[in-house]
Amino acid sequence: MMYDGEQSWQKIRELGKKLFKEGFKKAICNTVVTGDAVFALKSCGFKVISLIHELPWLINQYKLSDKLKNIALHGDYFVFPARYNKLKIEQSFGIKFPEEKCVYRPQGCYYEKVIKQLKPEKEKIRKNVFEELKLPESTFMVLGVGYGDYRKGFDLFLEVASLAEKEKDSNFYFVWVGNLDLNSQKLLDNKYSHLSNLKVIPFADEVIRYYLASDLYLLSSREDPFPSTLIEALMCGLPVVAFKDSGGFVECLSEEVLVERENPEALYGKIKQIAKSKIGLNCLKNTFDFSFKNYVYDLLSLFGDRFFKVSVIIPNYNYAHYIKKRLDSILKQNYPIYEIIFLDDASNDKSVEIVKKYIEDIAPSVLEIDLIVNQQNSGSPYKQWINGLKRVNGEIIWIAEADDLCEETFLETVIEPFHLFEEVVLSYCQSKIIDEKDKIIADDYLHYLAFSSKYKWKKSYVNDGCNEIIHFLSIQNTIPNVSAVLFKKLDFEEKVLKNLARFEIAGDWYFYVKLLQKGKIAFIVDSLNLHRRHSQSVIHSKNKYRHIYEIKLMQRYVALNFDVPEIPKKRAKVYFDHCVKYLGV
Repeated sequence: MMYDGEQSWQKIRELGKKLFKEGFKKAICNTVVTGDAVFALKSCGFKVISLIHELPWLINQYKLSDKLKNIALHGDYFVFPARYNKLKIEQSFGIKFPEEKCVYRPQGCYYEKVIKQLKPEKEKIRKNVFEELKLPESTFMVLGVGYGDYRKGFDLFLEVASLAEKEKDSNFYFVWVGNLDLNSQKLLDNKYSHLSNLKVIPFADEVIRYYLASDLYLLSSREDPFPSTLIEALMCGLPVVAFKDSGGFVECLSEEVLVERENPEALYGKIKQIAKSKIGLNCLKNTFDFSFKNYVYDLLSLFGDRFFKVSVIIPNYNYAHYIKKRLDSILKQNYPIYEIIFLDDASNDKSVEIVKKYIEDIAPSVLEIDLIVNQQNSGSPYKQWINGLKRVNGEIIWIAEADDLCEETFLETVIEPFHLFEEVVLSYCQSKIIDEKDKIIADDYLHYLAFSSKYKWKKSYVNDGCNEIIHFLSIQNTIPNVSAVLFKKLDFEEKVLKNLARFEIAGDWYFYVKLLQKGKIAFIVDSLNLHRRHSQSVIHSKNKYRHIYEIKLMQRYVALNFDVPEIPKKRAKVYFDHCVKYLGV
């Protein structure tokens, strides 16, 4: 909800009532300015989370103390970037925020995706920026970013630059990126316009270029809660110099990069020390999560909305014709997706070109699509699985094959068992079968599954993983298509992954057996996955003897490692004999 400070409390309340009737029950109120909105929305029945970014100096400057009191009295949760911020506010205004309602979390970086994309080009970017600024290669570039005013310490930034210029042999150059307030502009024009080692660049959309080109970030702020600019600098790998006791960010920085407040001489001395010894290259004293995506997930969890972080792995080889429709089907899911990893196995069609164009088209989105392109074909889909498994950052993994499709409700439905049962490690649904032109060939896989049971897959269920292995996966791979599967990210021994890489056809069967030894399996009877079967499918084109060999290999593996009853053993033989006949071996 956007809040206009000039709106009356009653107008906010009227809007709150209207939104509540439309089904909105939860609100995130950003900054202390929204204090009246917190009060009004709570009176309408909303659950409210307040993000408190300000510190005392700014709260006093804009006369926001009454709004701060409204937040403390009526908010459900209070999110501070650091504990420091809460303590400073409580000390200054005599307001108490109940500890059980407080969360301490830096906001995260808006430019995370851009930084990741540009970091590999750091040297090239530095060269271009240095050419733009006409700087010699030996220059040590010191950066400041933000709206230049008294609170941000723009005057102190200028003074440090002035100290550096007085040293004739200094190779320091100071760049400030951001617009200036009137007083700062006057100070620059009247006192520091002579500085030859200073450049002030107005607000720039491509600010990450300047971080990547710099050698050090100078946070000259007198008061700054936990500035995004600092987070951006740290994510770009820059050492930082800042003042002690000037914001919540001091909780994450090492003492050796902090100096006494209002002391430009100390700032300059620390900059010289870092330039000489590089001590500031590791300036974090604690591990902090600066992911904006994770920040959003954390806020949602405060509302009681637990969303698993879903990592989607898309293995592809020469499926250019299907890629756009496949990506569309994934992005249209009713459940949030954390990341997408697209693995191209050296396709010789236009697959990579299509994915790159697709990524460009969704560039404004915070959703990451990482495109990983093999220079040589791996020869195995399971090697691509392993490649993806080693890259994921989420909690739940979906290997969504590039030529398959799914209903919009697939993810929200198949992930539900993970929310209901902590022991579930794998959840999957029934699949429809489609041909190359999206025509439905079959509504389900019941005919194929009849070798194991004619009735089991006619309704949803949750089962013990080892029980599922003994009675059903001992017979055949009863999970026909990996695109229908979600599974938890678990640690596997390197030996398991090496064994998986040796398979050509039945690697998924092997992987499910290993996975289900760690927990329960859930099945959803609805056909929400669309499995594409090509006229020249893997079953028909691969070595038939290899196919039979791997079926027998998996049946023996389960029989040797589990106490398989007689009935599944007999059914396994029937299934094997059928495959021999079907494949004409």
